[in-house]
Amino acid sequence: MLLKILIGLSLAVLCKSQLIVDTQYGPIRGAHLMSGLGRPYFSFQRIPYMKPPVGKLRFRDAEIPNNWTEPLDCTQQGPRFPQIDFTFEPPNAPFSGDLDSMHINVYTNNLNPTQKYPVMVFIHGGGFRTGSGLTDVYGPDYFMEKNVILVTFNYRLYAFGFLSLDDPELNIPGNAGLKDQVLALKWIKQNIENFGGDSNNITIFGQSSGGGCSHYHILSPSSKDLFQRSIIMSGAAFNPMYAAIPRRNWAYRLAKHINDSISENEKEILEFLEEAEPSDIFNAVNEIMTPYERNVELLLNAFGPVIEPYDNGNAFMLSHPEILAQNSWGNDIDIMIGGTSFENGQLVNLFLQMPFMIEATSNFTSYVPYHLDLSINERQNYGDRLKEVYYGLMGPSPTNFDPTIILTNDFAFWHVIDRVVQQRINSGGNGRNFVYRFDMDDANNCFRARQRVDPRWHGHLRAIHMDDLCYLFRPSFVDTSLLGNHSLLLIDHMTSIFSSFASTGNPQEYAWNASTSLQSSLYGYNIRENFLLSTYNVLPEMSRMKVWRDMYSNSSYIISVNIILILISIVISIFN
Repeated sequence: MLLKILIGLSLAVLCKSQLIVDTQYGPIRGAHLMSGLGRPYFSFQRIPYMKPPVGKLRFRDAEIPNNWTEPLDCTQQGPRFPQIDFTFEPPNAPFSGDLDSMHINVYTNNLNPTQKYPVMVFIHGGGFRTGSGLTDVYGPDYFMEKNVILVTFNYRLYAFGFLSLDDPELNIPGNAGLKDQVLALKWIKQNIENFGGDSNNITIFGQSSGGGCSHYHILSPSSKDLFQRSIIMSGAAFNPMYAAIPRRNWAYRLAKHINDSISENEKEILEFLEEAEPSDIFNAVNEIMTPYERNVELLLNAFGPVIEPYDNGNAFMLSHPEILAQNSWGNDIDIMIGGTSFENGQLVNLFLQMPFMIEATSNFTSYVPYHLDLSINERQNYGDRLKEVYYGLMGPSPTNFDPTIILTNDFAFWHVIDRVVQQRINSGGNGRNFVYRFDMDDANNCFRARQRVDPRWHGHLRAIHMDDLCYLFRPSFVDTSLLGNHSLLLIDHMTSIFSSFASTGNPQEYAWNASTSLQSSLYGYNIRENFLLSTYNVLPEMSRMKVWRDMYSNSSYIISVNIILILISIVISIFN
């Protein structure tokens, strides 16, 4: 370690002259830093990729920034986008951030490699209403041990990123946050070679709603050719909680919550929201949805990815993701997709501290995806089947709640993963699908520790939501000097899998085959803390997928979608 630090200090002196990099909008100055593992690397933060979304630009599609001539100081990271920090319990959750935060961060251990580095672009999660690309969670330290360039960035959240108005004259069709991401990807494509990266070898990856974004981008025509591969972690565009937020009077509800005298005129609503305090907009986040929308439809947000009501020439999503996926350009690119073994393991604390909540979360019919438009009887029948699959002859109780945790895992994550792989196989595309399941139980499961999951459940609920990130990024609350040798080996294992896939399209040299048939859609690599127990095989979740598959096969909505696609293909064949 001492030798590595000394070498790093020497390189810092030699490389000072290299810390000015030209970009399409102007030169930037970076910093030479040392990772928590003792590896020197170059850091360029707070790089503008769009104009600050202020005033009339607050909700509109992103615009490119103005040029500059003198080197811009990019040695320190910028602010995050305004948000409430949901890692704190309300009412103590603080509000912070700045609208002028539309920045990209670039990290590499070599600005002039003999062979261009593959590029890994991470899209942060946070349910489309929180999170950032900053180092408080996504420190680049571990990836700097690999020969890749890591890029992170911020994008607009909540109403700022997803306000959608029907009036074309207002030019707010929605999905501005996803369009921000497209603009960031264009910036990366056009500038990354100046940092030693390969603009023709870009992999996007994201976790939770960021995983959803990594899936949306392989569905949307606007993202075509901006990257070569995608890694979808614990979230996808088919997630029933945010697949396509239904069009309702969300904007009016938001404005009225802040100003009770507001009218339903969209122009008046827009003008009001353009001037409203960001904190007032975010403080309404949990107030404008009805209990039915939250608890029966299980919608994650009032503002999120939406089917745009018209094409303003910059559309991201004009159809439901299920329709876009059928003939998507992304069916021909390789993906990695997976999640953790117990995504919702933090529910243990909820059920232990408030046992009555097990009843509140055990309305089995509510887990039947609402957008499938099943009849009341069909929904009830599937609810009964879910109860049978997950509880058998038993029922949920304060001493028997593990099945509910597994049910919520499958509802929000694993049935979605299965469906994505099924869809891609059915599409006939050339893209391969590598499925993984993160099942490590290690002291470095930092989010399980941060969520204070009851230690009695650690060996059972092995890895919860975000625990896989602990082996890819260094959060600011993790002291790398305290990591044991085994944790460091696991970090190397995970970063090797991800960087190898980004580099070559193959997730290392493991016996890990791509899923090629519907029967094998949830065959994958089960990643364990004991490498000898990490195997490629059918994953445990597969045994529970039949009930979920049946819901979709019997859905009038999905049947209608398929009929529409058949008709479209017939029309195309006639005109060709």
